[in-house]
Amino acid sequence: MIQLVQDYFDAFSAQNLEKLSELYSDTVILNEWNENVFVGKQQVLEANKKLFEQFKNIKIEVITSKTDKDYRVSLNEIKVKLDTESVKVVDIIRFYNNKITSITAYRGF
Repeated sequence: MIQLVQDYFDAFSAQNLEKLSELYSDTVILNEWNENVFVGKQQVLEANKKLFEQFKNIKIEVITSKTDKDYRVSLNEIKVKLDTESVKVVDIIRFYNNKITSITAYRGF
């Protein structure tokens, strides 16, 4: 799971939709800031694509990352750099069968 989390952040920073597609389960759910919820791989990839079109340079800096194998969850404190903006985020990533099943992102802390 630790490697899956790193692969996810690397693929996101590289804006690699193909790799993200490999990492997501078909039923993945993305919940952004409790404002936007995307259900299913296609919706999540479309949300990623729109973000990638809006920001040409994306970099994720992992501040802390804790993974619990028993509960198949990873709690990540990250800094997301979007062109000239910087946003602190907490990502809770859940897994099943070596695929990401949900990502809940909380902005600012």
